[in-house]
Amino acid sequence: MTTNLMKPDFRLDGVKVATGFGENFLPVPPGIHRVEVAGQAQLDVEVAPGQVIDVYCAPGSTILNKGLLGPSTQERPGLGLFIAIMTVAIVATLVIFAFL
Repeated sequence: MTTNLMKPDFRLDGVKVATGFGENFLPVPPGIHRVEVAGQAQLDVEVAPGQVIDVYCAPGSTILNKGLLGPSTQERPGLGLFIAIMTVAIVATLVIFAFL
């Protein structure tokens, strides 16, 4: 149900790059580069010579939500939906066990 269990699939200019959870440093030449995550989110960034660009990724809270990429910390999309689904599942489980 959640997307936290899988390592993110990052692509830089269409080429898969080895990354992990947390901070990753990917050196690139100056120019415009496309960062993609699991085919869900993409961001074009322009890098000047010697410049370091921070790109933050927030996976969707459920497999129904796409992730976000941006230049600052991103909020996880779909958190409300995740809480609603989990609440319904817990209440349904409690109701079922109450009648057994």
